[in-house]
Amino acid sequence: MHRFILTISIICSIFLLSCSTSPELGDLSPGWDAHGLEEVAVHSIHERNGKLYAGTDSGVFISNDDEYTSWRGPELDLQNVKYASLALDGDQNIIAALRYRDYDKFGAEDNMLFRSRDDGSTWRPINTQAENWTDGFYIFDIVPQTSDSEVLFGYVGAIYCSKDSGKNWRAVYTEGGFPYFITVSENYPNHIWTGGTLPIFWPYLSKSDDGGKTWTKLNDQVSFKAEATARAASVSPSDPDVVLVGFTSNGPAIRKTTTGGQTWKTVLEDYHVYALQNGQMGAGRVYASGKHPSMQLSVVVSDNYGDDWTTFVNEDGPNEIRVNDMAVANIDGEEMVFLGTNQGLYSFHLNK
Repeated sequence: MHRFILTISIICSIFLLSCSTSPELGDLSPGWDAHGLEEVAVHSIHERNGKLYAGTDSGVFISNDDEYTSWRGPELDLQNVKYASLALDGDQNIIAALRYRDYDKFGAEDNMLFRSRDDGSTWRPINTQAENWTDGFYIFDIVPQTSDSEVLFGYVGAIYCSKDSGKNWRAVYTEGGFPYFITVSENYPNHIWTGGTLPIFWPYLSKSDDGGKTWTKLNDQVSFKAEATARAASVSPSDPDVVLVGFTSNGPAIRKTTTGGQTWKTVLEDYHVYALQNGQMGAGRVYASGKHPSMQLSVVVSDNYGDDWTTFVNEDGPNEIRVNDMAVANIDGEEMVFLGTNQGLYSFHLNK
């Protein structure tokens, strides 16, 4: 009886996820591929010049072949590392921020940031300093503001900014909640979004329209009477006031604003979203992923920037899987979505 109820629940959830399917997307068939790294959890995935760069709980891996099945690494294979967050520029530079499992024990003698100037062949620690920080400075995920990786944003309770590629940091926003992400608009780099949860487990969301100088708190505007955690955001490539935010916890959903965060509507329900990424071959295409109710590998896709969604599930793929990060790339004229998961790396694409 319990198994029957669970099955009915999953079927109902899948129906809810698919009820606003776009007719055009519904005519396409998904393609899924596995790319190895099954023994590690991939938390950060990037593509540059035909290569993939994966930040994992075992260090950094870099693809070695065109099929993305052979990997060099792990680089920065240090003890007690939970995962590596990566920032790449348009040249050969990589900056890796290591998040440690026991960060309470992190001291001034420990290294958090590492840099490679030769596409990952060699690495050197970056000696970091932060204003008003007495112990060893520690930061979680890092995000570059532009493609040159000189200006970086990261968080450790507060939002911090570095304007010299990670050497010196200062707090630029301390009045939010507990952050889980930072998103910088690719086409409008002064538009920066961050979010997570408040101590009462209500959503936390804030934005900056001036490159991090000032911030606007949007907790009340985005709240939808659920104990939800904001986990990811994407900014429309054609209008910075159009933004999607994905939520997890007891309020899994995607919410959309067309007014820069002043008003919101829920555009997808019952899907735990950990990653949102714009497509590259159309201004309206956007991808989301995270945890499907069936716990199978899945991607939800919209071609009108979130108003309608189509769900694609890899029914032959692994179970108990969660997508932590995505990278969208144009590979030989085909749009590929690379999925960093708790069970390795996968890709998704749509066939006509």
